[in-house]
Amino acid sequence: MNKVEFTPKSNSQENVLSFYKEPPHQDIEISLLGKYANERLQVLREIEGAKLQGLKPTSKEVMKVITKHLPIRSQATKKEVEKDQISHFILRLAFSQTEESRRWFLSNETSLFKCRWAMLSSNERQNFLKRINFAHKFFKIKNEKLREELEGFVDLENNRFCKVPFEDVPDMVATKRVFVSEGFAYVCESNVISILGKMFNNHLMDSLSLSSKFLPQIWQDKRMKKLLEVLKDSYSQSELASSYFSTSKVNLKDLVWLSARSFPPCMERLHTSLKQQHHLRHWGRMQYGLFLKGIGLSLEDSLIFWKNEFTKKMNTKTFDTEYGYNIRHNYGKEGKCTNYTPYSCSKIINLSSSPSEYHGCIFRTVKHESLALKLETVGQDQPERVQKILQLSQNKHFQIACQQYWLLRHPKETTGEPISTLTGTIHPNSYYNNSIEYYKRIQEQSKNKKNAQNQTNQK
Repeated sequence: MNKVEFTPKSNSQENVLSFYKEPPHQDIEISLLGKYANERLQVLREIEGAKLQGLKPTSKEVMKVITKHLPIRSQATKKEVEKDQISHFILRLAFSQTEESRRWFLSNETSLFKCRWAMLSSNERQNFLKRINFAHKFFKIKNEKLREELEGFVDLENNRFCKVPFEDVPDMVATKRVFVSEGFAYVCESNVISILGKMFNNHLMDSLSLSSKFLPQIWQDKRMKKLLEVLKDSYSQSELASSYFSTSKVNLKDLVWLSARSFPPCMERLHTSLKQQHHLRHWGRMQYGLFLKGIGLSLEDSLIFWKNEFTKKMNTKTFDTEYGYNIRHNYGKEGKCTNYTPYSCSKIINLSSSPSEYHGCIFRTVKHESLALKLETVGQDQPERVQKILQLSQNKHFQIACQQYWLLRHPKETTGEPISTLTGTIHPNSYYNNSIEYYKRIQEQSKNKKNAQNQTNQK
């Protein structure tokens, strides 16, 4: 039997915009289940890439991919609705397995929900609110005091509002898109997606936690266990991590100039701290050590590199006993002999650290004043980009800030055209690889220009 049966408590909702409270109930071929899941996964990747580039998920490029694989409008065919429901629930199971995968799925599914809302007409939005029994009533502002406060803030005659506790819409309060009075926020009807987005996010967060508890039971079906494992391991950060291993080797003597020129800021900080302190604590060694492995530093050179620094504060025997094993373990030469991959941006951002530690993402861990000083030193001729990076960091858009930092360190090529930017800084090794390619192009352009000049001089 090559089918899987979904059995809900009642019929699923016959509308493409959904909180996905109940699973679909039809049988489906395993192969089709995987196909639907992978198509939705492609959409979520596109949404993630758009966010990391500072684009809206509703941009034309992303919308083209979404509409190709998933229905947008509420007037979807029954088959489209079934596909949407099935793909969501199978990915929900797959991504409930780890904290990192849950976080990734939650973020991008919430963005997809908001994207779909943006594409609905006014009537379709009203129908959706009725269908979910939206708790808040919309009304016209009649209170004179409130009207005075809101005058000029929004068109009072053509807009309705709902009154919600201000803590329900923190994003809107932070960006000053709502009027707050006596602990309540007055949300314009056109901005109700902020409330819906939080509702969707909270429901999905609880659902992912619940799904993880059912995994042992589901794994009894070996077909499902294999499918869920493949899906979990194929999402952007996990899938791409293995491809970030450099095909070329890095010489130990080159680390100094490479760290200053092509390392992402988190790794540059670790390198500098290691050189100054002659020691890094556990997570710093893991983050930096696996990165070095990924860019092509051999195990032999890695052992020499760490030993040269650490033995400035300890003897060789202590290093070999307490640290050598872990380095060999990272290279798959000890323990389970696993070929460990470099840490992704997501993992690095979520590493906790104390003031005496140097791992993590600098856009999250470094104080604003210190970060500003570093950026101003690096980008003296690009003050606008420096301010943009600082703002992104303060707004917790750490990966977008890192992408902008990459652009700060890699200005336009000699052709005057912008370089090919990252499709999304989701991995420190992609930052490094793109930097290496950038300088190769610069070198090639310089060589071609010189050859052209020589040919001109010979004529």
